[in-house]
Amino acid sequence: MLLCDQDTGSYLLAADKETGRVKWKAERPHVTRSYSTPAVLRPARGAAEVIVPGSHELAGYDAGSGEKLWWIHGMSWQPKSTPVIDGDMIYAHWWETGGEAEAPAKTPPFAEMLAKYDSNHDGKLSAEELAPDPRLQKGLPDNDLGGDGYLDESDWNAHGARRASRNALLAVRHGGRGDLTDGRNVLWSMQKFLPNAPSPLLYRDVLYLIKDGGILTSVDPATGRILKQGRLPGALDVYYASPVAGAGNVYLLSQSGKMTVLKAGGQWEVSSLNDFEEDCFATPAIAGSSIYVRTRQTLYCFRAQEE
Repeated sequence: MLLCDQDTGSYLLAADKETGRVKWKAERPHVTRSYSTPAVLRPARGAAEVIVPGSHELAGYDAGSGEKLWWIHGMSWQPKSTPVIDGDMIYAHWWETGGEAEAPAKTPPFAEMLAKYDSNHDGKLSAEELAPDPRLQKGLPDNDLGGDGYLDESDWNAHGARRASRNALLAVRHGGRGDLTDGRNVLWSMQKFLPNAPSPLLYRDVLYLIKDGGILTSVDPATGRILKQGRLPGALDVYYASPVAGAGNVYLLSQSGKMTVLKAGGQWEVSSLNDFEEDCFATPAIAGSSIYVRTRQTLYCFRAQEE
């Protein structure tokens, strides 16, 4: 399964693992840039589904055919984390700068922008025409999704959607078809204290969220109630690696190489702090009694001693 969400021409593709032959390809023309990895949900009854966070939406696709089965709109535009699947529950999150504002930012209609800046009346805006507004001119390369050097109505509408989007962590119960944006499948949601890149961790009935600055939040996955929140001492850092867990411990690895080990639980406690003294971006991997940690230049393996 390959998700290719980009500024234009986004799609989800399934290929035969033996031959590489494309089984199906689902076009996603409404979706722009995202960095999320899909997850697979296997319901008690029915076919497996591919759960895909995309720009402004969470969607489920039939894993066998690629048919889009359901979707929920209203989230921010650039998801980065992998959704967590637990039985028929889906935990997925989106975070983007400005998405925690109390009120969504308002963007004027494109017709108003054309009336103000479109000096040659060609229905699109060039960098030269945007010169009176240096902020818009500077942002043109990011907003020019088509890559043609102009800001057109489609680009502007996408820009407006990004500015109005909301950060969110959703707890969604699987079931239903079509547009589920009315919230009937959403058991709870959070807007604040959310990570940028790291995926949530669900371990022993506790959901863990690590936010830049070393802010760790433990959440009751059934209700969304915050159980404990605090900063990790000595690891007030940026985080790209997702938390992992095993043998009653939770491991959190910061960008600068600080690994915090917690005693797992809603009222988590810090057991130790270790420093690799090197940049770390990759999520540690656990296999059996071993944990593998990759820094910028080194791959480490740590193994629990046998008793």
